[in-house]
Amino acid sequence: MAPAVRAPIRGHHEIPVHEIPVHEIPVTDTPHPVHRSQRYRRGSLENVTERCDPSGAAVSSTAPGGTQRLAGPDKLLAVSAIPYCDDVLDSSVSLFQLVDVAKNVGLPVSKVHQLLRDHKIIAVKRHGVLGVPEVFFGEDGQIVKWLPGLLAVLHDGGYTDVEILRWLFLADDSLPGRPVDALHGDLAREVIRRAQAMAF
Repeated sequence: MAPAVRAPIRGHHEIPVHEIPVHEIPVTDTPHPVHRSQRYRRGSLENVTERCDPSGAAVSSTAPGGTQRLAGPDKLLAVSAIPYCDDVLDSSVSLFQLVDVAKNVGLPVSKVHQLLRDHKIIAVKRHGVLGVPEVFFGEDGQIVKWLPGLLAVLHDGGYTDVEILRWLFLADDSLPGRPVDALHGDLAREVIRRAQAMAF
């Protein structure tokens, strides 16, 4: 059995470390405090994680795509900002604000934010307010059955949200009509087939 580790206490006397009172054990490695703050900018909520350096100054950084990341060895990842894209839709396309989406689908607004992060739906910013096309939802208020799978296929194929919206809302005589409208009827499978062909 290894001998007990001893540490000098008050002069030349030595006693085992485990006998040193807790309040006398020096602290040599205290982790930097981490806290999260919320900032409002241009009407939208931005989540930011900050790390304080030894001087007390907050340190934070922003990674591509709006995700907040910490610099340094901590490698902590904050909650990403709510994703949205430019409004490339015609002004006649009606939008639900995120609060209305939450009421329709019966979920908290925070869950709607997660649906956006998971690419189950797409939001655009119009006149400074985030909104989701009303046509993405059925008469029961729920997300159209085929939409999340279609978005997943196109995202996996490298298409951006802007490109996806333009395709969904562009009338196609061979369909006929807009793909986003076809998702509500018997042509939904044909829209999915075409999306798969585009992606692969």
